[in-house]
Amino acid sequence: MKTPAARRAVFALTALALAGPPHTRAADPAPSAPPAQVAGLALGTLVVGRTTYEDVRVRSRDTRSVLFTHRGGLASVRLRDLPPATQALLGYDPAADPGDPPPPVTRPRPAPAKPARQPAPEDNSTTPQLEQLFLKYDTVPSPKIEQTLQPEFIRLNLSAKNQGRRPSCAVYAVVSALEFQNVRLTGSLERLSEEYLIWATRRSLGLNGPNAVLARDADGEPTEDVGFTLISVVTALQTYGIPAQAEMPNVPGLAVDDVPVPTPELVTKARARRLVFITQLPGRESGTLVNSLIHALDSGFPVPAALRWPHERSIRAGSLAEQQPLTDAFHAVTFIGYECPSGRLEDTAFIFKNSYGPRWGRGGYGRATWNYLSRHLLEAYVLDVRSNAAANR
Repeated sequence: MKTPAARRAVFALTALALAGPPHTRAADPAPSAPPAQVAGLALGTLVVGRTTYEDVRVRSRDTRSVLFTHRGGLASVRLRDLPPATQALLGYDPAADPGDPPPPVTRPRPAPAKPARQPAPEDNSTTPQLEQLFLKYDTVPSPKIEQTLQPEFIRLNLSAKNQGRRPSCAVYAVVSALEFQNVRLTGSLERLSEEYLIWATRRSLGLNGPNAVLARDADGEPTEDVGFTLISVVTALQTYGIPAQAEMPNVPGLAVDDVPVPTPELVTKARARRLVFITQLPGRESGTLVNSLIHALDSGFPVPAALRWPHERSIRAGSLAEQQPLTDAFHAVTFIGYECPSGRLEDTAFIFKNSYGPRWGRGGYGRATWNYLSRHLLEAYVLDVRSNAAANR
């Protein structure tokens, strides 16, 4: 049996210390701009490192990464990891890429002149709850009759928000989990700013200024952003943190490229709020990933996840069962529980919170069968929010 420390390496646990001054790259050379025609480009077979993707079709390209569909679903890889011929085809110049920003730097605070007492040391370890979850991943889950956080979400007034027409479902899925975890940690409800995290995600992807548009139509004209992957959102959370919604309110109907730039003071404050551990649920195949999802829900975690999505006309009362997803449609939701009266895995019905407002589905919530998720679940994450003693002193 692997030790918890070994499991941290296996499952790529990332400790995200949201503290320190904001990192700026004003002096960095500008990475190569996306060419006019990349959306829809067919690449066939693409080999990136040890991974081979089949039937690759480019969905979008930003300044440092490319998002594409393939036979197994949706993937995003760094442009600098692509073969040189593919880099040239996408108009990417490795010499112009300044690389990823360094992780946030936590600067020591000067000691008070006359401390009344020594402050508690900052805890950078995972919680026992998360450690126990790691130990379960190697086992086949035994579903309970019911395991759901939905009553608690409702009691805490964490109702389903409406992302509107903006392609920001991954942002809303992550924030939904964060708000719930924050209530557990602090005992009080604090709405967090999706608007800020949209800005932060675009910022971390280099989507600012004249090259901010991801996709272009058949005539080469710019179209709206096609959306963010979950990994892009959690990376932005790592770099820029997140403030309260009152500090940067959401503006309904505002296009993502019109979201205002927060002040440096707000960014500094946002990055010093919490210590968040983020881990991706293991499972290369959707069926194995669903098993990990059950374990995470049994451990009491809400789970932001991405899955293939069918046409809205085929969804009745928010239920995903036998529908066939659209070819290039992907969506992110927050799973908050499941029901399984028979105790058999294949009979499990999963409950998720959507971001289409309270009129969608059943009060903003939906259900997905085990069969649907075993074929169409793509990735899922657990966020373990902790108090950062050093930042909150």
